Amino acid sequence: MNHWWVLLLSGLVGVGFGIGALVYYPTLSLTFGVVWVAWWLMFTGILGIYGALQERRMGVQWGWTMAFGVLSAVASVFALLAPPVTLAAIMGLIAGFAVVSGIALIIGAFKLRSIVNP
Repeated sequence: MNHWWVLLLSGLVGVGFGIGALVYYPTLSLTFGVVWVAWWLMFTGILGIYGALQERRMGVQWGWTMAFGVLSAVASVFALLAPPVTLAAIMGLIAGFAVVSGIALIIGAFKLRSIVNP
């Protein structure tokens, strides 16, 4: 496998994107990201609370499901009330994933190269 450089390039692109995402916020459609996350949290919360009530009726442990459902519903309200914090969290997750996966790909590329070219 003489194409180890493909993993290296992919890793470098991932790290570059992650760093770029931290430095340059995309200004177009940020509102959409906040609203999308807020709705996702709200629906998850409502479904979590409903699931907890169903678990309670069945006689199984329901406390954690209820706690996460309520936490998700409350987080949706905060997501709408504090858009900059929501955007920072979204960008932080994306950037963190990009940097970690990029580093993993770079390490994988060098390991693959050492196997191919002993």
